[in-house]
Amino acid sequence: MKILIYGAGVQGSYLAHILYRSGNQVDVLARNSRYDELSEQGIRLNHYLQRKQTEDRITVISALPREAYYDFIFVTAKFSDLTEIIEDVKVNISKNIVLVGNNIDTHKWEHDILQYDSSKKILFAFQLTGGKRMNGDINVLRFFKGHMLIGSLSNHQKEINILKNIINPKLYSIKVKSAMEEWLLTHAVNIVTMTALQEIHASNVNDLVKDKHGWKLVAKAQIDLYKMLERSGYQIKPALQKNLVRSPTLFTIGMSLLYRMPLLDMMQSTVEETNELFDSFEMKRQQSGMELKHFSELRGITTYPSS
Repeated sequence: MKILIYGAGVQGSYLAHILYRSGNQVDVLARNSRYDELSEQGIRLNHYLQRKQTEDRITVISALPREAYYDFIFVTAKFSDLTEIIEDVKVNISKNIVLVGNNIDTHKWEHDILQYDSSKKILFAFQLTGGKRMNGDINVLRFFKGHMLIGSLSNHQKEINILKNIINPKLYSIKVKSAMEEWLLTHAVNIVTMTALQEIHASNVNDLVKDKHGWKLVAKAQIDLYKMLERSGYQIKPALQKNLVRSPTLFTIGMSLLYRMPLLDMMQSTVEETNELFDSFEMKRQQSGMELKHFSELRGITTYPSS
């Protein structure tokens, strides 16, 4: 299969590595200094927990020509970069697009692409991998083999089955989520609220774990968002997420312990992405007509500008 990975950060680099090692023809789209790095040295990964290094010489491109055909295009860029990238992939002749990563506007992106070309198949996925770029290399954080959750708003089981068949199951597993949109929304609630508190303390772990008031506010903001999603007709997936914040005190203790782990700096979102997620949740709040007191309070004490 001929595959394009659109984005060469942690997620894109690891996915390119897996698809390449599974015997596919893989191109990676990268720009600026990352394009130069990959052209010179390939994709170099430091598998943090596995204590090993890999290097893959993969074709690197800096632009997506309209007539360049791929069996699948995986978009692995940040949520905040999707607007520009969607404009690029929707005019390309390839038919199968997989949007990987934080995403709470699935209907918007699918509608935008299909309005241009109704024959395209749109999948949404999340790769359970963390990491950090350091001096041209990627430090990858994964437990056991790589893992991806995937689903669609329409019934695209045929395309999902094709993906399962082109990836070596010894290296990577794909799990189908029937409620992928709801899973992404639930996950984004965690990301946007917890990253906000990290930003308030400039990711200073010592200050972060001591901020009991801040963690209680995060828990209450999450409850606000879960109520809004449920009123809008969504289910919380997994339901356990909602149960974890029912006791803000226990949630605070749990988060304080979690953020003492040294691996957490490899599992964080960027300021730009978090701000876009805030904006999207605010738009959903306006559509619901609900007042989200704690969510608004949390954003108010961050440096993320209100839309």
